[in-house]
Order: sequence, then structure tokens, then C-alpha cells
Amino acid sequence: MAALGWFLLQNLSQWRTADKDIRHAQTSIGAAEELYAAVITAESAVRGYLITGRADALTPVSAALTELEKNARFLLQAEKYHPAQTDHTARLAGLIKARQALFQQSILSRRTKGLKAADLQELTAKGGALSSEIRAALRTIQDLERAGLANDKAGEKAGALQRNRLLTIIFLFAFVILLGAFALVLHDGNTRRKAEVELADAHARLKSVLDSASEISIIATDLNGVITLTNSGTQKMLGYSAEELAGKTPALIHLPAEIEARSRELTALTGTPVTGFGVFTETARRCGFESREWTYVRKDQTTFPADLVVTAMKDHAGNLTGFLGLATDISARKRAELEMRKLSTAVKSSPTSIVITNREGLIEYANPKFLALTGYSEQELLGQNPRLISSGGTSKETYKELWDTLLDGREWNGELLNRKKNGELFWEHAAISPVKNSKGEILNFIAVKLDITDQKLARREIEKARDVAMQLARMKSEFLANMSHEIRTPMNAIIGMTGLLLDTPLNAQQRDYVKTVNGAGEALLDIINDILDFSKMESGKLSIEKLEFDLRETVETTADLLAPRAQDRKLELAYLIDQDVPSALRGDQGRLRQVLLNLLGNAVKFTETGEVVLKVSKAGETEGGVVLKFAVKDTGIGIPAEVQKNLFEVFTQADASTTRKYGGTGLGLSISKKLVELMGGSIGLESVHGQGSTFWFTLPFEKQGQAAAPEQARADVTGVKTLIVDDNATNREIISRYLEAWKMRFEAVASGAAALEALRRAADGGDPFRLAILDMQMPELDGLALARRIQEDPAMAAVRKVMMTSLGRALGARELFDAGIQVCLAKPVRPSALLNALGAALTATRAAPEPEHKPAPEEVKELNKYFRVLVAEDNAVNQKVAVRQLAKLGYESDVAANGLEAVEAVKRIPYDLVIMDCQMPEMDGFQATGEIRKLEQDQRHTPIIAMTANALQGDREKCLAAGMDGYIPKPVRMETLQEVMTRWDTPLDAAMIRELKELAGPENPGFLCELLGTYLRDLPARLEAIRAAAAAANAEALQQAAHALKGSSGNIGAQRLQKLCLRLEFTGKSGSLEGAGELVAALEKEIPVTRAEIEALCLKHGGQAA
Repeated sequence: MAALGWFLLQNLSQWRTADKDIRHAQTSIGAAEELYAAVITAESAVRGYLITGRADALTPVSAALTELEKNARFLLQAEKYHPAQTDHTARLAGLIKARQALFQQSILSRRTKGLKAADLQELTAKGGALSSEIRAALRTIQDLERAGLANDKAGEKAGALQRNRLLTIIFLFAFVILLGAFALVLHDGNTRRKAEVELADAHARLKSVLDSASEISIIATDLNGVITLTNSGTQKMLGYSAEELAGKTPALIHLPAEIEARSRELTALTGTPVTGFGVFTETARRCGFESREWTYVRKDQTTFPADLVVTAMKDHAGNLTGFLGLATDISARKRAELEMRKLSTAVKSSPTSIVITNREGLIEYANPKFLALTGYSEQELLGQNPRLISSGGTSKETYKELWDTLLDGREWNGELLNRKKNGELFWEHAAISPVKNSKGEILNFIAVKLDITDQKLARREIEKARDVAMQLARMKSEFLANMSHEIRTPMNAIIGMTGLLLDTPLNAQQRDYVKTVNGAGEALLDIINDILDFSKMESGKLSIEKLEFDLRETVETTADLLAPRAQDRKLELAYLIDQDVPSALRGDQGRLRQVLLNLLGNAVKFTETGEVVLKVSKAGETEGGVVLKFAVKDTGIGIPAEVQKNLFEVFTQADASTTRKYGGTGLGLSISKKLVELMGGSIGLESVHGQGSTFWFTLPFEKQGQAAAPEQARADVTGVKTLIVDDNATNREIISRYLEAWKMRFEAVASGAAALEALRRAADGGDPFRLAILDMQMPELDGLALARRIQEDPAMAAVRKVMMTSLGRALGARELFDAGIQVCLAKPVRPSALLNALGAALTATRAAPEPEHKPAPEEVKELNKYFRVLVAEDNAVNQKVAVRQLAKLGYESDVAANGLEAVEAVKRIPYDLVIMDCQMPEMDGFQATGEIRKLEQDQRHTPIIAMTANALQGDREKCLAAGMDGYIPKPVRMETLQEVMTRWDTPLDAAMIRELKELAGPENPGFLCELLGTYLRDLPARLEAIRAAAAAANAEALQQAAHALKGSSGNIGAQRLQKLCLRLEFTGKSGSLEGAGELVAALEKEIPVTRAEIEALCLKHGGQAA
């Protein structure tokens, strides 16, 4: 049994070795078939791309090459089973590399420069030869594998016979061993069946590769034209299933008429009859392939144009085995070609150059204009890349942008510098657009070009002139900026010091001298401002703001500024704002005031006698905005018609004599026009020479979003009978409108005599006048004399009298008392002031005036110890002016002579405000501001206000960009400085209040007042805690109590209280209570002020704070 076992074991080992060799041989044969199929698939796809140029034709190539490489690796490892195959596998490896290289070379050549028919035939021939050699090498390897397989099977058969004989003899002794052998035989059968399944899987993978080309129809036939294979692209394109096409011929999908026509053509060409399937394959049979356009017929009998490539298929021996057809639907291309033919016809006579290229950028069409421009013939251009005319002068970035734009499917516009055939350079403006099919695929590019050489040359000359002009403008701007700084610095001292001097006790002669100097400084400043504004406009640096403002207040304060000038010329200055004009607006208040001052100032200047009236009316309105019309009417010299059309131009005035008589720069109207246009409005005039003028302008404004503030309490004059006495009809109309709005009863007369008559008539009729509004300047009987006459007549003495005067001086209290005048108002009269005056006149009691006193000494406000100001200014005179002005306003200030000193000062002392000159030695104001902001980081923010004489370079925008919080120009006027101090030294921080309102949102309008009310209710307890801690000298308790009130004050924007609490907190933290009592007293004094501000704020918003 042991010998039998050994014998059986040896046979079993030999059997397994033979079985392994058989399986490997079978797999190698299958791998050779799959490798060749992959070569054929890749070859067909590449050939289709070479012929059509369509990138989607290459879709099957990647999968096919992957399959090729996988099977090649398997076969190249076969030499370890069959060493005799080493030479054959080495040769196969070289052929495969050569074929792959030829694939890449063919694709690259077609992609970069296109292929001619001869090149295509040459590449096809090379590829076919390599494929045939690969097939032959594979056949040799397959033959060797089959021979080995036959020997293995023969040996296996002989061994089996020997074993059967042996087993027959010892059957009774080895029945169990026989059963094991039988099991091995069954296992061998399973192995063979598994190999068959793997072969079937390989065929399925090949079918998957073919089906991946879903946009290409692939049909294989035998030599008789019977269809043996189709892919999914065929079924998608034609509508037939694979089963419906199998066994049929291609005639099923072609038009019989086309087949017959092609048959006649080939018969005539070859001299032998070509019919049936031969019309499709005759050329491929002779030349290896044929590419031709056919009309395909779908299953539903619809037709479409197709580009069909027919390729002959051969075996490893070069024998023809069948044909392969690759077809693509060219319907979209045909439509595009038709459109292009139409376009070509339409553009042949175009005066602009038109060039059409294919998707690869090769020229397919150029119109006669382009040919004439470049000097090339059509034959020289067709098929060429537009780089043919490139001069090399256009940047690579431009070309990259061009192609990036086009390949993204968008139109490119730009300029190109090109070269004609004769070498001459020319400029083109090109608009290049992609042409797409219905799927969005790019088919062509169309370039429409305009020769702009002449324009470019002209532009160069213009640019040269512009550069010179810009250089001159820069030089002028720099000069003006420097001059502005140099002039404004001493002007600041002149106007500032004379302003301060006018506030001191002076005799009449001294006051006249000082006013003359001050007025001359203001006049000089006006001229400087006009020139600088004009320069800003020229350089485009003038900007427009959009801020909330009150229109009525703007008009009233503007008229107030011009009132003294009008009074000096004995003119009536009045304004009228229609009742339907909204007052709460958003726009550029400063620029509006500038235009109004300009027009009203001109009207006053050019009017010898009569009046100047500003009327504001509504010209249009929307839900969120309004268009207002401002009209300034005067009774001045008027403007001739021939001058009016140029009056808004730069340096234009009525005539030379006007310039000499009235002065001025001639820039005012030009600046006004530009400002109005920048704000979105228009400006014009109506005038008759010698009869006066009306200058008007319209401006759009936004309405403020919040609800209008409720009216403040006012005098109730409803039904009060009043007499208006004024010789000026405009004034009578304006006052009448006011009284009508207040529901008063009134009558208006034009003289003192008429007034006396009306008063007597009313008294005799039992319905006397209770009030009389008198104009001071009237002919024959002026206002003061009329008042005396009324006062002396017992029948009229009870009438209360209000005087309106434009004398430019205040009437003495004794004069008013003797004439029985209760209130005296200066023109132009504000409506609110007139209403208050009427109420006061009705309720006033008659009392002798107090004796007049000598001028009081210079008034200086109480010093505010808790608001420290730092003035950074290098000019000693300006330092004195600023310090004195601040002192008059009640503020203590320190001085830094340059930016470095200012930074060091801020490090030492937490200033509440820094006024920073911009131009200083060592370190300028901009750098100093930057350093201060770095020191602060995200902690305490110190307000910094720019103070500069440089009104051109950067101006307000540059200051704000540097981190400053505001801007005041030199010379610094007292009023401007007071506005700044009021802005920053206020009980409530306006910015914080706005943030709280925004936090609440429109859906919760009562939130702000609820929050402020909570703060006010907590305030007494928190103050008492601070008092108690200070009284008990408890530093820790003081620190905690002050800290608590500081936090809540900061949260609602009570900045004065916050600062005082901060000082108290530091005092408590230091452990020393020195000065705590003074701080607590200041806190107690400030709390009622803050409470009043909060209550007024809540009242304005329609709520209550507590």
C-alpha cells in the first residue's frame, strides 16, 4: 500500500502540474485575443479622430489602451512557463511600444497642425503594418501555447491510461484512492469551465469598451456585409436594437438613391461594376479605409447626415476578415456650416474685417476687407492660424485672457497689434465670439475687427498732450495746496485774533478798525475757497456726502449769514418755504448751503435797491424722496440774453465793468453748477437786463426714515386779529402765509397811513386789532414813528406791537419802550421766532427798561475741568489762538508742538479730545494719529479732529482715512470750533444712541425709551452708593460703585457721566480719596443735565424715559 500510495502521489503531482500548464496556456491564448481586440479598438478610434478631428472620437482609446497594457503584462510573463517564447515576447513588447507611440504621435499631429490626406494615409499605413506585426507575434505565441497545450493533453491522456490499467489490477485494494482520483477529475472539469467563463468576461469587457463610445455608431460586418457587431451608440443613433440589426446589411440604414449614385460613381472610377455592399467597402478594400458623408435612415424613417469611416479588418496573416464602420451624426455641424455660408455671404461687403476660424483656431473664412487690409490672399490664409499676422507686440497675457474668455464661452473685446504681409504694423480692435451648437459646444470663432491705427496714432498725441496737462495740473494743485497752507496759517491768526478782539471792550473807532480787518480776512478767505473748490473740481476730488439734516434750519441760518450784508446795502432779504416741503431730509447740507450762499450773495451784490427773495418749493415727490426747487429772485441789474448762455462757464461775468465794480473771481456760478450736477440736479436762470434775475436749481433729496418729531409747545395765537404793515409786497405775502398757517385773522397794508386807517376802522367797528407787525424801514412814516402814533392814540394804544427791522443795528430799549413796542426782530424773520414774538407780545407786561450798562468784560464760560483737550500745532501764533478760543468756550487745553510730542502727551494723559494740525515737523498729524491708534488698539478711543490749512491734498477724506474723527479747516472760526466741542462734549453719545435704535429695530420702537427709563430709575441709588462710599472714605466701595455706574452709563451713551465715573473709579483704585469730593459734586451737577437730555430724547421719539 505504501508503494501504491507513493506511486499515486507521484502521478497526482504530475497531473496537477499538467493541469496548471493547461490553464495558463488557455489564459494566454485568451489574453492574446483581448490584446489584439484592444489594438483594433484604439486604432479605429484614433483613425476616426484623425479623419473628423472630433475630440469625442477618442473616448474609447483610454479604456482600450488600459486593456492592452494589462494583457501585454500577462503575456510578457509567460516566458517563465515557456522559455522558448522569450524572443517572441521581447519582439511583442517592442511592437506594442511602437504602436502606442504612433497613437500618441498621430493624435498630437492632428491636434496641433492638422493632417492632409497624404499624411493621414501614411499614418494609417504605418499603423496597419504595426498592427499586422502585433497580430503575427500574437499568433506565434498562441501557436506555441496551443502546441504546449496539445502535448500536455497527450501526456495527460497516456498517464490516465496507465493509471486505469494499474487501478484495474488493484481495484479491490485501492477503491478509496480511485474515488479521490475521480474527485480530481471533476475538479479539472470545473477549472476548465472557469477558464471558459473568464474568456466570456473578456469578451464582455471588449463589448463595454465599444459601448462607451455612445456618441459614435460602430458596426462590424463580415466580408459579405452581414452585420456581426454593433455598439450602444448605433442603437442610440438609429433607434434599432442589436438584435434587429444582427444579420442585416448596412443598406437597411442608407437611402437607396445614394447607394445607386455611389455605385455609378465607383463603377466609372474603377472600370468594373461596383454594386451592393461594395459601394461601402470598395475604397476601404483598396486603400485600407474610406471617409465619406452619407445620409443615414433611422428606424422611424427620419434621416440625418453622418460622417462614415469604413476600415478593412484583417487577421494576423493579413487576410481580410471583414469591415468596421464608425459613423458620427454631423447634423449640428451641417447646420452651422449653412449658417456660416449665410454669414459669409452677408459679410463679404462689410467695411470691417471679419474672420471665421474652426474650433482649433484655423482660419476657415476671411472677408475681402481683411484680405485688403493684411495683403494676404484667401489661399494664403485658409487653414492658417491667425498667428500668421501676429507682430509679437501683443502681450502673452492678452492672448491668455483672449483664449480663457473664448473657451469659457464668452465674447472677448480688445486691441491687437498685428503685422501686414508687407511688414507694416497696424492696430485692430477685435470682438471675438464663440459659435455654439444647441448643446453649448463651441464649433467656430468669429472675429469682427476694426482698423484703429489712425485712432491710435491720434490717441497717442492726445495722451502726450494729456500727460503734459496732467503734469501741469498736478503742479498747479501742489502749488495751490502749498499756497493754501501758507495763506491759511497766517489767516488763522488774523481772523482768530480779530474775532477774539471783537469780544473784548472796544471803543467805536477801535471796533470799526478791527471789524474792517476781520472782514477783509473773511473776503480773502472766500476768494481762496473759490479757487480751491474750482481746483478740486478740475482734479475730480470734490465729493458729495449724504447725511441727515433739517432743511428749514439750513435755509434760515444761510439767510442769517447774509442778513448783515443785505442790511448794509439797505435791501430786503426774505425767504419762503412752502408748507408742503418736508424739512427732515438726507443729502449734502454743506454743499447745499454753499450754493445758496453763492446765489444769494450774488443777488445781494448785484442788487442796488429792492429785495432778494429765496423761495423753496416742491418739484416732485416719491415715497422715499423729494425733488425741491430753490429760486433766488432779485431786483438787481439783470443779465443780457447774449451773456446768459455762458454765465455758468469758468471765469465768466456779465462784462468787464461788472468785474471792476463788484469784484469777485468769476468762479462762483461755475462752482455752483458743478455742485448741483454732482448732487443730481440742474441749474438755470431767467433774467431781463435792467429788471432783475431769478436763479433757480433743483435737487433730489431722500426723506429721513424716522417719524417726524412732535412739535414743541408754542404760543396759541389762533384767531388773534393782526395787522401786517410793510411796504414790501414780498414780505407782506410771506408774513401772511405764516399767519394763515397759524389760523390767525389778519390784514396787510403797505404804508403807515394805511395802517392808521385800518386800526381806527377796526376800533370803531368794535373788532380792534390785538397785534400789529410793523416794518421799520418804510417811506414817509417808518415803523418807529408809526408805533409812536399808535401809542399816542387812546383808541389804538392797546394794540401790541412787534417790530421787524433790517437796519443792521439793535434798537435801543428806551426807543422801543417809548414807542410801546413789545418785541423787536431782525430780518429775515424765522417763522418760529415770529410765532414766539407774537406770543410774548400778547402776554408781556409794560415795564420801564433797565438803564444801559457799559460793555461787560470779555465773557468766558466756566472752566470744564473734566474734559481735557490737547492742541497739536507747530505755529506759536496758532497755538495761542486755539488755546484762547478753547478757553472762551470753557475748556482747558495743553499744547504739543509736533506729532511726537502729541503721541507722548496722549501716553501720559487720557485726553478727551485731540485737535491735530496735519503738517508739523518731526512727525506730521497723519503719522501721529496712526501711532495713537496703535497705542489704543481695541481699548479707549480718543477723538482726533484734524486742523489743517491744506485744503486740497486729501482734505477731509485723507484725514478720516488716517483714523481721525473729524476735520476743521483753517482759519478756525469760533463757531466751527464750538460745533466740534458740542459734538464731542455732549451728555449723550449720538453714535451709541443710533446703535441702540438699530438694535431695537422698527418692530420695537419703545425699546430705547424703556432702556433709558430703566437707567434713570437706577441712577439715584447708584449715586447714593457713590456718595456713601466717598463720605465713609471707603476706597474699595467707591471703586465698585463708580465702576457699576460707569458701565451702565457707557451702555446707554451717557459719556460725561461715564468719564466722571472713570475718574472716580481710578481714585478709588489708587486708595487715595484726594479729589473724590470734587468729583462727586461734579457728578451730582451733571446728572440733572443728562436726565434732561434723555427725557428730551424720549419726548422726541414719542415716549417717556421714566
